[in-house]
Amino acid sequence: MAITVIKRTKDKDEHNIPYLMFESKEIEIVPYGAENPTTMWMVTVTPVDEELKAMGEYIRYELPKDEESFHKLLRLEANERKTLEKKYCTDPEWNPNYKNNNK
Repeated sequence: MAITVIKRTKDKDEHNIPYLMFESKEIEIVPYGAENPTTMWMVTVTPVDEELKAMGEYIRYELPKDEESFHKLLRLEANERKTLEKKYCTDPEWNPNYKNNNK
């Protein structure tokens, strides 16, 4: 499971939601008529506050690729728009320009 948090831009929104949290998770399903389960990646998008508490309903959808590729691309695009909130993100090695200071 990985989490990426993006700051919402200041548009004219009456809901005043500061962040969107993208949480991915691998789930196992058994298709109808199949004997063996298969896995798929799902992402849940939730509007959250500064404490990452839900501020509304979430939406969930299937990821077209793997978890790492999804979060890396999402973070790259958010970083370019200066909306990536790295302090809330898991798996920091997926962040753009990541440098491991433990080496």
